[in-house]
Amino acid sequence: MALFKFNYKEHTTAFFFNALFTAVTFATILVFNDKVDDYLEKQHYFSDDTHPYVKGGVHTITILVWTFIITYLFKFIFGWGDTFLG
Repeated sequence: MALFKFNYKEHTTAFFFNALFTAVTFATILVFNDKVDDYLEKQHYFSDDTHPYVKGGVHTITILVWTFIITYLFKFIFGWGDTFLG
């Protein structure tokens, strides 16, 4: 059940929502990337050897969670995202 109905079989609509989804996802991730970098650099208990692994793990989990959240938001607001959700 979507709040808005669109014709997703039209290619321009499909490309628009794909671009919008990608833009929202990357914008959120890039903003969060700055926050994670600032936080991890202030922590003194991370060594130079473990810092990239911790940062990579935090980013992987965050990207996964944000992608699920944004996918479900697009599904419930616009009715778009069946290919992501199955």
